[in-house]
Amino acid sequence: MSRAVLCGPAGDDPRVVDLDREQAERLAAAALGEPDRHLAIRFLSEALEGEPDEHPGLRNKGLFATHELLYGVPTRDDWEAASTRSRPLLGRRGQDLVRGLGYEIDQRARHSVLRSSEDRAQAVAVFLQESEQADQPSSRFENQTPVTYALAHADRDNIPWVVAERSGSVRLYSTSTSGAAGQRGRTETFVELNLPLLPTEQAGYLDLLFSSNALTEGGTVRQIQQASSIYTSSLSDRLRERVYKQVVPTLAVAVAKRTGGTSEKDLEQHYRTALTILLGLIPLTAVQAVLNREALFAEHIQES
Repeated sequence: MSRAVLCGPAGDDPRVVDLDREQAERLAAAALGEPDRHLAIRFLSEALEGEPDEHPGLRNKGLFATHELLYGVPTRDDWEAASTRSRPLLGRRGQDLVRGLGYEIDQRARHSVLRSSEDRAQAVAVFLQESEQADQPSSRFENQTPVTYALAHADRDNIPWVVAERSGSVRLYSTSTSGAAGQRGRTETFVELNLPLLPTEQAGYLDLLFSSNALTEGGTVRQIQQASSIYTSSLSDRLRERVYKQVVPTLAVAVAKRTGGTSEKDLEQHYRTALTILLGLIPLTAVQAVLNREALFAEHIQES
C-alpha cells in the first residue's frame, strides 16, 4: 500500500503524519469541502490532533481509555459483525447516517431526540451546518455552543447521551462524566469518528460506539467504559506501586546521602523531601489521578 506524508496545516512547528495514500486523499478532499480556508485549517488541525498511536479518523477525548479503544475493542467477539453492519454507512451523512444506525428521529426546533425502535429516548442530537462547529457559539443555538445547548436539553429530559454530527464527523458525549476515563468537563469529554478518514477495516467502531444498540443500558458503550475503567485502575495501581516501591525509596536514599541524619525525625524528613521532589517532576493531573497524594502521603509516612 502506498504511503503519503503530510505536514501542517499551520504554525512554526507543523505536525508531520504518515498515512496511507487513500486516507490522505480523503483528508484533503474533506478539507477542500469546507466553506472557507479558516474552517479548512481548523478541520485539518483537529483531524491531525490525535495521538500518534490512534487510528486515523478516531479521536478520543477522555470518554474511554485510548488503549482499550485501540487494542481491546477490535478483539471483541462482535467486532466483525459490527464492521459488516458499519461498512455500508461510512458514506452516509447527517440524518441519513443516524437512521442507518438504528434510530428514529424526533425532530425539534434546533435539536433532535434519537429514539430506539422501542421508542425509548437515547440521545439528544444536533446536526450542524458547514459553518458551525460543535464547540463554537452559534446564533442558531441561542448563542451557545451546540454541545452546551444539547447537554442542557439532555439534562432537562433525563437523556444520557448527546450526538453531534457535521459532514460525516460524529461525536458522542455523555451527560455524566463519572464513567469517563479522563478528567475533563462534559463539553470536553467525547469520542469522535471522522468517517471520511476512518479506514474501512476500522468500520466496526461506528456500530459499537454510535448505534442505537450501543447506547442501550448495558450496551457496548457501557461495556467499553467498564473495560476502560478496569484498565485505568490497573494502570494506576501499577504506577503507584512502582512510584512508592522504587522511585521514592531511591530518591529518599539520595536525599539521606546528601543531607545526612539517621534519626526517626531525619528519616521522615528525607521521605517528605523525596515526595516533594517527585511531586515537582510529575504533572499535577497525573499526581491527582495516580497518587491520590494526600491520603497516600500520610499512609506511607506511617509505614516508613
